[in-house]
Amino acid sequence: MSAVLFILLTMAIFVLPLIPAITEFYRKTDVAPLEVPVAFDSDPLRFARNFRSLVLQTANGGLNHVESLIKGGNTEKFVTVRGAAGKGQHDELQEVIVSKRHVTVAQRAWVKRDIYAQGNVRCRSDSHLRSVYGEKILALGAAATVTRWAHAPVIYAFDKNELYGRITADDFIHIRNRAVFERMHAPRIQFGDRYIDLSKVAALPKQEDARLEQCGAIVMQQSGAERTVFSGDVAIAPNSVVRGDLIVRGRLHLGSNVKILGSIKAHGSISIGSNCHVTGSAIAQDALLVGRSSVIGGPAIGERRIVLGNRCSVGHPNSPASVSSNRIDVHRGVVVYGTIWAREFGRAVGNRSRVAQKSRLA
Repeated sequence: MSAVLFILLTMAIFVLPLIPAITEFYRKTDVAPLEVPVAFDSDPLRFARNFRSLVLQTANGGLNHVESLIKGGNTEKFVTVRGAAGKGQHDELQEVIVSKRHVTVAQRAWVKRDIYAQGNVRCRSDSHLRSVYGEKILALGAAATVTRWAHAPVIYAFDKNELYGRITADDFIHIRNRAVFERMHAPRIQFGDRYIDLSKVAALPKQEDARLEQCGAIVMQQSGAERTVFSGDVAIAPNSVVRGDLIVRGRLHLGSNVKILGSIKAHGSISIGSNCHVTGSAIAQDALLVGRSSVIGGPAIGERRIVLGNRCSVGHPNSPASVSSNRIDVHRGVVVYGTIWAREFGRAVGNRSRVAQKSRLA
């Protein structure tokens, strides 16, 4: 009898911890997804706008008392606004540096609080910011770092900057050279000292319609949908025009001066030669390598890596697009209209800025 009790007791010891899991398996109580508003994920500016609204509400709606404090002393540039305890929406606003004028962050300074300025924000070289919202221009000096997020109508990053979190702008972002970034969004994101207009490049060889049956093994060709599916690797000869979408179950290579009147997708990598034009999207399950002076009209996605060569452009002013990959390398002269999202690591590649060679933003 004692042996039976011992066996039952042993089984109970092993089964009791599993009762919650068994109950949940047969009667699921927590299967509904979290209710997240669509705007929270689709609007890159949501966080910055909420921060601005929170600051203005906490500072009596207009920063009028802040203006008097700033005017009261010649040396006082900042004022700290504390969130009032017990007022709900103001609780999360702990300490913020607020200015109704311009803000200048000293060289090699570490600012551990959020900054809000109704004027320009100028960060001297080697400075470190937690997060900043500027109503006009945000200028980041050489080797300046943003650790969480930054927003302004216009953002200039001088040289060798580290831009973590979300960097967003209402008008445009200009990244000169050698910057590290994660996620940026603006109607226009420009890299390098200056942008070179692709319409002013030298005349290219004449393009002719490609004979797709010579490019690879065709699995399906839909004339009505203007879509061609290939098996294996595919190579499009230089100076060719392809009318319609291409789906490749291998790797895809476009020679120089190729025009795709549609979108391209490959189960492997995609390499695009120089002076190419893809009117739609370019999606690769491996790497996406884009040659110099090439244009992608839609989203550019490479699951493993994306390299944008000199003077490339992605998207259009009237049709923003996104560049998304685990790792993104961007060379000089590149312009992106929309969003750049490096899930692991992104960098602006290039020599030291010509402007930075003459002087540093001190």
